[in-house]
Amino acid sequence: MTYMSTRQLQQKEHMEKLLLEFATKLDIHDNHVIEKADNIFKQAFTNGLVKGRSVSTMICAAIYAACHLSNIPISLGDVCSACNTKRNDLGRCYRELVVELDLKITQSDSGEYIDKVINSLRSNMTNTKFNLIQQTKTSALVLVNKAKHNNLLDGRDPISSAATALYIACMMSSIDISQAEIARAVGIAPVTIRNHYKVFKQLLKK
Repeated sequence: MTYMSTRQLQQKEHMEKLLLEFATKLDIHDNHVIEKADNIFKQAFTNGLVKGRSVSTMICAAIYAACHLSNIPISLGDVCSACNTKRNDLGRCYRELVVELDLKITQSDSGEYIDKVINSLRSNMTNTKFNLIQQTKTSALVLVNKAKHNNLLDGRDPISSAATALYIACMMSSIDISQAEIARAVGIAPVTIRNHYKVFKQLLKK
């Protein structure tokens, strides 16, 4: 039987309370998903991945990972907004969980996320320009699928990947739209698209 000090018990209870609190904010009530997130966080804690990082951010990353393992569509932005977490920190923690714990996460349906990005742009432009952007969906989907095939998107936010692929597809079709326009529409920072663009550039060189 493992003995736990009063401090360790209090710490454990605090972490469990945080996990349930964040899950509630994200409207996640499925016990299987919550248990999966709890197990991921415990593995991370045991393997020393939490050391030097924010406990709350790592818990959010565990929930995000559990959702993707359970095929629940959720973006980094959703988690950041609900749990008041910095996007870059959450992304780093999530990627570390995926790599260090060897989580077998299947990428969510790319078309669904590209549609989400396109629909987010609808209210900010003319019908003509919007229709032109809609026509780039196939090219954007091809880019995302190629990136997946080359394992370039492991641990990356699918909405950011979809937004970047759409931006590149628009560039290839000579459609005048900026990184900032797309980023603003989907609620991410332009620097996120710039960082993802560097990843996709590896495909464009081939």
